[in-house]
Amino acid sequence: MFGNFITVPFSFNEALISALILGLALYFVFIQGGRFDKALVLPLLVGLAARIALSTANRFFRIAPDGGADALTFERTAWIWAQSGCGNMAQHFDPTASYVISWLYGQMYACVDRVPLAAHYINVFLGVVIIYYVAKLVDRLWDRRIAIRAAWVAALFPTLIIYSSVTLREPFFALGILLGVYWLVLWIQDKRLLFFVAAMIAFGVATIFHGGGVFAILGVLAFLATRAFRWYLSPSGLVSGSSLLAGGLAISAVILAFVALPDIRVNKLGDITEIGVDTVEEMLVDAVARTRGDAHYPSYLVGGTGAKLIWQTPLRMIYLQFGPFPWDIRAPIHIFGLIDALFYMAMAFLLWRYRATWWGRPEFTLILMILLSLLFVYGWGTSNFGTGFRHRAKFAALFIAMAAGVIGSKAWREHVHGLTRPKFMRRPLFGR
Repeated sequence: MFGNFITVPFSFNEALISALILGLALYFVFIQGGRFDKALVLPLLVGLAARIALSTANRFFRIAPDGGADALTFERTAWIWAQSGCGNMAQHFDPTASYVISWLYGQMYACVDRVPLAAHYINVFLGVVIIYYVAKLVDRLWDRRIAIRAAWVAALFPTLIIYSSVTLREPFFALGILLGVYWLVLWIQDKRLLFFVAAMIAFGVATIFHGGGVFAILGVLAFLATRAFRWYLSPSGLVSGSSLLAGGLAISAVILAFVALPDIRVNKLGDITEIGVDTVEEMLVDAVARTRGDAHYPSYLVGGTGAKLIWQTPLRMIYLQFGPFPWDIRAPIHIFGLIDALFYMAMAFLLWRYRATWWGRPEFTLILMILLSLLFVYGWGTSNFGTGFRHRAKFAALFIAMAAGVIGSKAWREHVHGLTRPKFMRRPLFGR
């Protein structure tokens, strides 16, 4: 009754709901994408087609890469919970657990029957929205021409296709982080506090789907602190009202979390008021427990205590983002992980090689701090390449957005270097 969705008979309800979701996705592609730029419609369509093909094959024929285990559990749990009946799913909602996605699917299942293809297509639709907002973000960071190029990269990026085609929570989390970063960039450039508030809400939603999202907010706090410290050391003008309000809002949110929400737990991290040495030790024990199989990290990266944690931390962050390395290949399947890692290595190399193009711009500093914060928490929560392959897909869109302007021909990179700096780039976040 609750088994693998491949064995579930295809029903009229499943066809109807799936068609409605695809219709909504096509409407988004042609109307919303075309409104941004007609050149964006084609990469959105190609991205949609790739995700439809893989998700449909995953539903009817063969489980896609990483489409088993957790993906099957989330979908099956949704059907189990759906037995509570339409409108009776409140008892299963727990924002501190890992099954919010099952609750969302379950709401649909409870009212229209088990429709796994529709559940897949929800993630497909979110994957297309991610492509769209990659283009929007890159348009703000670079320019329109580079935004279309970035959309093509996001549309065809292998892990973004995979995790937008199976019933996992990655596209929900990735979209929340991407929207948060996009609105923060708007806040930096336009100085409107409403964008900062929207970004905090987006990060909060991402945190509900995976507790590591709270570290994106900590990255924002680190950014605000460093900018304020820089202004304090070299005052060149008045701090903008928007910056003061944003800082106050962020600090107030942290105080509120510690004072008013002492019993709230963030999944994977525990009680937000008790994160400390004990929490880190628990994460380490859990990491060691998951260091098994052919995809495990090298032994020198696990079981660290004391001073060992200091040098292990950057190495684990590197292994999360760029592993496995050639010397870690122990099975043919690891080659796919190596190929995926090469994409990230190429983008990281280009960002370093052409750092003069973006270094010093507050938007990029902010994105970098958020990326480092996420790499820190997921670096310590991961001890095998298979899990790392999945976790780094959560923020692949941010990597693409940062590197988009330096991907391409030498002539185009020289053009980027020679771009006239827009007015908002000449205006620092703190001071005139």
